[in-house]
Amino acid sequence: MRWRTVRTGEPDSHPADLLAGLEAIVWVADAEAGRLAYVSDGCRALSGHGPEVWLSAPRYAVGLVDLADRDRVAAVFDRLADGHDREELEYRLETADGGLVWVANTVHALTGPDGRRELHGVIVDITRRKEAEGALLEQLSRSEEDYRTLFDLHPNPIWVYDLESLRFLAANAATERQYGYSRQELASMTIADIRPAEDVPGMLA
Repeated sequence: MRWRTVRTGEPDSHPADLLAGLEAIVWVADAEAGRLAYVSDGCRALSGHGPEVWLSAPRYAVGLVDLADRDRVAAVFDRLADGHDREELEYRLETADGGLVWVANTVHALTGPDGRRELHGVIVDITRRKEAEGALLEQLSRSEEDYRTLFDLHPNPIWVYDLESLRFLAANAATERQYGYSRQELASMTIADIRPAEDVPGMLA
């Protein structure tokens, strides 16, 4: 089979030539047999395993998936085989050298020319994106820890409260010292409870 250009209808390039240049794995599976029927050569660069490894692996080659993600991925393929038309999943893939890469696998189910249910998918490497997300979460976690430290060690009373109910949501140690209530007690109180009675109307206004 050769693909043809839209303009002239002349032969353009063989599908295998086009797929070879993709930084992705294009694959087709027989949903009834539960096995891969085609895997593009991009699998070598992404996983270190050649097509022969992928094609000989049982159950959609989920054995190449990291053990921590394997059951979840297998369950998704079961849903696709049972009638789901589309799934998008992210998981870790084991490489031939013992490493791990994060991948995104977009899968569509359709009926093949012989009437059998097929799964068609594209797997792309998202390791850099996952690493960036992890670094961002770590930075946010550190920022939150820094905020909590500054909040708690501030020498003056500081608290957070709900605008509608006026209940305390958080209070620092200085609030406990100045007003004589523990944080557990403050959690069941409102900011009106720590003010002199004559100040409450003005505060509410």
